[in-house]
Amino acid sequence: ELELLFASRSRAAWSELFTRLDFPGEAVLSAAEALAHPQALTRDVARQDKDGLVRFDYPARFDGERPSSAGTHVPALGADTAKVLAEWGRQEATARPSAQRRSGIGARSGFWHRIWSALTG
Repeated sequence: ELELLFASRSRAAWSELFTRLDFPGEAVLSAAEALAHPQALTRDVARQDKDGLVRFDYPARFDGERPSSAGTHVPALGADTAKVLAEWGRQEATARPSAQRRSGIGARSGFWHRIWSALTG
């Protein structure tokens, strides 16, 4: 029954209705839509790191500032992979990154890099 109800209007129509009624609801956005959303842009929560990956900062602000406890340090991609694998007792912990990727472990940065490039063009 709910499926039919939600299918009765477009996403834009639901969004307009929620906004008009001041209803605290929002559409589920794709990754690209979320990065381009006015709130994400206004809060400046996404940034491209030196490794080319998109990183997200803590979005909430208190008294106009982000909490200092959120920190700004983001580990380099893969910096903790061996440690986490070892904690889980995985034999790949001592493998080279290329061998880890063949096992399905490690970065697949192409998607986020393409999204960021498309948005920042």
